[in-house]
Amino acid sequence: MKNLFLSFLSSLLLSATAWGQLSNAQLMKIKEDADDGKSLWIKLFEESRIKNEPSNLTPLRKENESFLSSNISQLSRMYAEGDGRELITAIKNYLVIEQQFVRNVMIPAETLSPTDNEGYEQLNKKISEFTQKERAFEIDIHNALRSSPEPLIENDAQDEVANEPEAEISTEPQKEAKPKRKRKLPHEEYDEPKSKKRKKSSEDEE
Repeated sequence: MKNLFLSFLSSLLLSATAWGQLSNAQLMKIKEDADDGKSLWIKLFEESRIKNEPSNLTPLRKENESFLSSNISQLSRMYAEGDGRELITAIKNYLVIEQQFVRNVMIPAETLSPTDNEGYEQLNKKISEFTQKERAFEIDIHNALRSSPEPLIENDAQDEVANEPEAEISTEPQKEAKPKRKRKLPHEEYDEPKSKKRKKSSEDEE
């Protein structure tokens, strides 16, 4: 857990210093990093109660707080400078919800006593409520991506494969192949009545 924690802190610091114009893929990376930070905090929150070490939550909470604040400021600056992409607004709104999670869940967790069962139940309830709330904002992000003229770089290769025409497979039942009709020999071309008629004609001539 410690190595994972340090690795995540490095990732947050690197992301927070990446200023400038961002592609859709980079914007989505900010959202994913925010999700990773919250998920890691929830795991640490569960462990801290078992080990009776709530103080371990503080460093990770501060890093999450700093990451969210820095990226909200960056997205606000991009929008103010004329980048009116819907995805920027959708990601920013999502990060604001994550800031509320920090204030309403992460900070109160640092003062909980391991024997405060009611306090832990309330926080777990809030975690579930935020999960439900996030879904509405994730729908906004998804819609913004769909309406954006800029595709995600990572999906370009997948889109090319998806756009390739596939061989059509007929679902209709196959008709049985009829056996080829055997061609009649010359002497079989005439049916029996004609043969008899021809024979009678010959006898009359005699």
